[in-house]
Amino acid sequence: MRGGVLLILIVEALANLAVFPLVVEVLALPVLVWVVLFEAFSASDAKYHQVRTVMQVMLPLFGVAYVSRTLYALATDFESYATLETLMRLLLPPALTIAFLGYIYLLRIYMIREHRRLHLVT
Repeated sequence: MRGGVLLILIVEALANLAVFPLVVEVLALPVLVWVVLFEAFSASDAKYHQVRTVMQVMLPLFGVAYVSRTLYALATDFESYATLETLMRLLLPPALTIAFLGYIYLLRIYMIREHRRLHLVT
């Protein structure tokens, strides 16, 4: 399971390094939503098998397009991505997640102690 999560994190980080232009992103979002909706709806009945097959091919194609765009951008303009700012952008989400988990842990300890202090132990 760790290997799968690590792979997802790496692919996600790569896909977010180089993004498409805003117009392409705005147009791709509704298309992706419809593809996912069609795929989910077509799973409900066997008569939609052909639609489901097409949608199951289209969804990975979008993922390949995003990762390919990133790899192309990294290969052609590596100097602009090999910066301290890029490293900070990649490390910020995990750092915020760890900080938030620490906050949740401390909040839980506080809640337990407050609960005991008020003699509401069940």
